[in-house]
Amino acid sequence: MIDAAEGPINSYWAVKHYEVAKYFSFTDHFISPALPMVSLKWYNSWPKEWQQAIDQAAKEMVVEERKMLTVQEKEAETELKAKGALINQVADKAPFMKLVEPLYAEYESKIGKDLIDMARNAPDK
Repeated sequence: MIDAAEGPINSYWAVKHYEVAKYFSFTDHFISPALPMVSLKWYNSWPKEWQQAIDQAAKEMVVEERKMLTVQEKEAETELKAKGALINQVADKAPFMKLVEPLYAEYESKIGKDLIDMARNAPDK
């Protein structure tokens, strides 16, 4: 039996999880971005000034994508509430953060302290 979900609210709405999982929690443990990705072979085939233009466009795209994602999440939340889903905004994330501390210690040597620090210090939306 499934009665709850977490993750990207857009996915929860799009695949109609709300039909079987009435409760949804915003935990903010990840962002579901649309990543700009290209083949390294393709990227390296362009002159350096074009690579710089591609890099700049990707940075600008990320900013715009985050804005669009925020709007889409609000729209999905409104639609879901109208369909009877119960939305929980997890305000106190400290207990979750405390529970993952042992994982940080375990994986630091495998993935690097820089990624661990990024996860620890990630900004809220």
